[in-house]
Amino acid sequence: MFKFGFSNDQEEGSECQADDSSKAALNWLDSEELYPTKSQWEEVKNLPKYRFDIKECTIDFVSVKDSVNVFGKENVDFFKQTEQLNSDLLPAKYEGGLKIWECTYALIEHLAKEDIKFEGKQVLDLGCGAGLLGIFTMLDGASVTFQDYNTEVIEWVTFPNILANLPGKSMQDLEKRCRFFKGDWASFLDLSLKEIDSEDKKYDVILSSETIYNSDNHWKLVRVLKSLLKKSGVAFIAAKTFYFGVGGGLRQFEKLLAEEGNMDVSVCWKCSDGVQREILKVQFKNG
Repeated sequence: MFKFGFSNDQEEGSECQADDSSKAALNWLDSEELYPTKSQWEEVKNLPKYRFDIKECTIDFVSVKDSVNVFGKENVDFFKQTEQLNSDLLPAKYEGGLKIWECTYALIEHLAKEDIKFEGKQVLDLGCGAGLLGIFTMLDGASVTFQDYNTEVIEWVTFPNILANLPGKSMQDLEKRCRFFKGDWASFLDLSLKEIDSEDKKYDVILSSETIYNSDNHWKLVRVLKSLLKKSGVAFIAAKTFYFGVGGGLRQFEKLLAEEGNMDVSVCWKCSDGVQREILKVQFKNG
């Protein structure tokens, strides 16, 4: 597996731990489209960059901590709270997007190894976090929608990484190639369906990594796949086989998809070293 040098920003093999508040009624954030600014683009130019190569693709990225120090300086309490948590998520408040989880690396590696082409494709990076999956496809010519739960994640992590990979290009080019949404999946779907009124406006590819840890939200992901993926499209879901302490897992998710009756699910990659991880390939039957 590729090693991408994110050791300062992630803990290898760590597991999500849910807070006790998950047992109470949750108020999920409404979805909303977000937009980067020219001032953010200027700030990104001053941040130290790191890079790695995947086949013929080079991706630039910034350290989460460096980026938060710049873009989160007016809202440091949020970041401090996430650092102080004994868990990696606070259900309905913070959903873990400030860490880069190991399955993201596995999915990028798989897409590169399979030599999947993205030029001209419409891609949804669902639960994008740092946006690495979407950036990988964007650099191959895709138009990408980046979605994550928290505004702070999009503004502090996703935006900087996207801007770091579009040097010398205009804000107009960015707006043509990328869109950004925050909020809950159910709300994101409702917002999307207001403008996606035909098959050609749906997504050719949906990518999601480490997003099925909460089984209570599985139905939302299934609805997104069923409603926003083209009949000829494909989705790749990368995750740990089971998330200890939270209850989510791939077998539960597979079962829910199977109950839809019109989608095929297969395991296209599996790793049993350490915490077991898999990648599911999801397509419509006879798509």
